[in-house]
Amino acid sequence: MSKDTFWTVWLGALATFMGAWTGYCFRGSDWKRRATLPAEASDKRFCRDCRWLTAEPTGLFGRPDYTFARCMHPTSIRNEGEVLVSGQYTPDNQHYCATVRKSTYGTECCGPDGTHWEPQQ
Repeated sequence: MSKDTFWTVWLGALATFMGAWTGYCFRGSDWKRRATLPAEASDKRFCRDCRWLTAEPTGLFGRPDYTFARCMHPTSIRNEGEVLVSGQYTPDNQHYCATVRKSTYGTECCGPDGTHWEPQQ
């Protein structure tokens, strides 16, 4: 095998490995980097400004992830039995904010208008 063939094969394999490694490392966060536009700052009530929102800190600097934020309002519980037994409202037993805001079923849901929305303290 000549030197040219060796280097061609070696650099081709190295480039393939680096491309695969780069694709693997950045694949998981591609959906988070989708193009976003700021919402119009009108009289809308955003969940991120509500006192009932709880969002888990993620990332290197602990920024809140609003994708899976939970509504801690007493009316947004999933299983009332857990609250009656433990006497506590836990995030695992609460609905996602997106679920509560898009639902229009009954008066216990916040709904698109944000009826349970309260400003942060």
